[in-house]
Amino acid sequence: MINLDAWKMPSEMRWQLRDRFRERRKEAGYSQEKIAEKSGVSLGSVKRFEQTGEISLTSFCKLLAAIGYLNDLDEVMKRPTYRSLDQMQKELDRSKRRNE
Repeated sequence: MINLDAWKMPSEMRWQLRDRFRERRKEAGYSQEKIAEKSGVSLGSVKRFEQTGEISLTSFCKLLAAIGYLNDLDEVMKRPTYRSLDQMQKELDRSKRRNE
């Protein structure tokens, strides 16, 4: 059984990403105006993101690239999440068959 209490809700993740981005932007020494200019994302979108956590994926990627964090996003979902040893074994078996 999946424990939903251990999972973050989308709204929680949105706030955390917003807060982390704002911290990294400030650490890099960029104002909202400068990060908008550097990234090519409109100032309105930057402000909306930092107020509401809402932004398009394309704009988010541009902002991350502007502060040097785009490669971190590349790590998202690279590895499968196994919920059991049986599931992991099935995936390993499939991988072996593909490589034969």
